[in-house]
Amino acid sequence: MLKDQIPFYAEVIVKENTTRSQHTGKKGAIMAISEEDGHIYGYRVILFDDYEDIAESMLEFDKKSAFFPPHELEVTGVMYKRSDFYDGNYIKVSPEGEWDGKIYQKEEDESDSPKE
Repeated sequence: MLKDQIPFYAEVIVKENTTRSQHTGKKGAIMAISEEDGHIYGYRVILFDDYEDIAESMLEFDKKSAFFPPHELEVTGVMYKRSDFYDGNYIKVSPEGEWDGKIYQKEEDESDSPKE
């Protein structure tokens, strides 16, 4: 991790100096980091102010996330865990891009079994 990098799943508040004024003051969490050659360009933040359950916000990730440069975010000090956002379910897609229509869940023995 770079010196000034905000870590994954850190809670942030969108500052007033944002170019996306509709998000001013909203809380969210860092879900992606845009970095190249030691320079951080920004962060993809899932905004969850409108949800009682933060995991629920992941269902609308495309609508409820936005990219912000570092100077537009303030870290609150709250750290979430990966499991707060991801439940462990996954899908399998072939190299040709085909999906079998099943959602899989990791079992304790690490075998794959479809979720009903």
